[in-house]
Amino acid sequence: MTTDHTPEDGAPASDAESPPPACVMSFNANDVSGAGGRGGDVATIAAMGAHALPVITSLLVRDTAEVFDQHLIDGDAIVEQARHVLEDVSVSGFKVGFLGSAENVSAVAEILSDYSELPLRSEEHTSELQSQSTISYAVFCLKK
Repeated sequence: MTTDHTPEDGAPASDAESPPPACVMSFNANDVSGAGGRGGDVATIAAMGAHALPVITSLLVRDTAEVFDQHLIDGDAIVEQARHVLEDVSVSGFKVGFLGSAENVSAVAEILSDYSELPLRSEEHTSELQSQSTISYAVFCLKK
């Protein structure tokens, strides 16, 4: 019978601490249905073994079938949410979802421009708010 070698501290090798998960900051709406937005980002990022750092860009008023309205978060509040976490946590990448307004695109682009070396993922939206949500794609134009 063989036994596992133990590190110098006496703990079994299999119990050694693993490195912390990568942290991914996402910018997205709070979708109360849980189908997308912040909830979807957190679930997807966690399923990939990373830790989500969600920054809320708007509040959606919806049910499971339809979006009725949105309430935007001020661009300065978005920057403030992100900057405080970015000063405290090492981020491995960014995910951009529904931003809701040109002001919010500018706010997120301001943050992303300081981290241009990190990966960025954006999503395309398909809803009755699509004309407003396609603003998210403009982040790529502003970032380049």
